[in-house]
Amino acid sequence: MNKDLMFFDIDQVERIVKVPQSTLRNWEKRHQGIIPKRSNSGRRTYSLDQVLTLRQISDLIQSGAHRPKELFKLISSGSSLPEIEAKVPPCVQLQIEACYKALIELEYDTGVLRFQQLAMELSDLQFIDWVCRPIFKKLGQDWSSKKIGVYQEHFVSGVLRIKLYQILSRPTALRKNTLPIMMATLTGEKHEGGILCLSSMLHLKGWPVVYLGTELPVEELKSCVAKLQPSAICLSMVVAFDKLKLAMLAKLNAKVFIGGGAAQEVKDLPSNVYQLSGSFEHNIAVIEAVTEAKWSECERSAV
Repeated sequence: MNKDLMFFDIDQVERIVKVPQSTLRNWEKRHQGIIPKRSNSGRRTYSLDQVLTLRQISDLIQSGAHRPKELFKLISSGSSLPEIEAKVPPCVQLQIEACYKALIELEYDTGVLRFQQLAMELSDLQFIDWVCRPIFKKLGQDWSSKKIGVYQEHFVSGVLRIKLYQILSRPTALRKNTLPIMMATLTGEKHEGGILCLSSMLHLKGWPVVYLGTELPVEELKSCVAKLQPSAICLSMVVAFDKLKLAMLAKLNAKVFIGGGAAQEVKDLPSNVYQLSGSFEHNIAVIEAVTEAKWSECERSAV
């Protein structure tokens, strides 16, 4: 799976970027920031980087804080695009902080009640992105700095996990003709907050998620891949990542996505392994793009 041979036609880009083909052509003509190649038949073909950049531009425009002209100007100058910040209403942010404080103090009735109120007031996607993800992150920070004990971390993360498991087990309309996506952490990785949040969001967006939990041995991962033939594998790596595991992942006949603190330190990724970082929406866009990609004729003949 040579990443340089991955490409997308304009029909795929329209779905992934979530803007009409006419808009894509207009951006190309007016701003000259992202110019796709042309196939022998004259059709536009986009690279993975181009598709992800266009998706980021689309999301920034949809946020209402940016216009196409300024974003393409940044691209033309070689500058990075701004990150999209979650617009959590101040009143909701106060509720989240009060909920976290009560849970940390093991005020069960008050903390769980606030948690349940947030779950009822927000959509499931908002609840995961605005409540669960930042609480998991703060738990890790407070535990690392010894502001809280292990028992507090276990209690609060347990409350979050119960809710996320409920979301994962809820029936939802699945995407058509989509193979399962496997989610797990490997042996030695006990932290599941991030992968559980991402699993729940993918489930809500119609992906058939197979959640395999924490500390899955690589051999068991290989057996599951052989049985399911998944569209992708997502692994969370927070604590550590060694070259032996990377070499074993390279042998899997599947697209593998790795995220988490330790994953960001990995260099020279195998051709079938991709890094995830940033927002959940961005990571889901990466997964969607890679799993939908087409490959050049020389790549298909080599497979």
